Amino acid sequence: MNLLNHWAERKDLELFLLVHEDKTQRPFYSLQSNITLIYTGHWRGWKRLLLFFSTCYYINKVKPDVTIGFILWNNILTALASRFVRIPSIVSDRNTLHVVQNFFVKNLRDFAYSFSARIVVQTDRAKVMFSKSLQEKTYVIANPVTVPSTVIN
Repeated sequence: MNLLNHWAERKDLELFLLVHEDKTQRPFYSLQSNITLIYTGHWRGWKRLLLFFSTCYYINKVKPDVTIGFILWNNILTALASRFVRIPSIVSDRNTLHVVQNFFVKNLRDFAYSFSARIVVQTDRAKVMFSKSLQEKTYVIANPVTVPSTVIN
């Protein structure tokens, strides 16, 4: 949300946030008013089966220059749906990669990430946990941290 709000300060960008909850689930963090929220309502129950198709639909409808996914399952979904509708994607893996030990999940992640234009991780250690082919398009960007002035004083 820090990055999204930062980008929203630029008036030359049109920003959309695709949320897979229904409209009653407002984002926890405050968002700039010029960020358009799109709710699919497909996160719970049997509607999860529609996530891929609704994600493809909204990406194709908005036609962004690039999509950016955060968090493992959203990254997989974003990378695959973006590839399907021929829009470049960036995935930002915020997890410690060695936590993904399930053979199926690890291989699905690597398969989906192979379609992304770029992969962003937080540390050099996270970068080297990917295969050599994925490392070639992986960039390290540390978390932006906002420290309240009361902590500094």
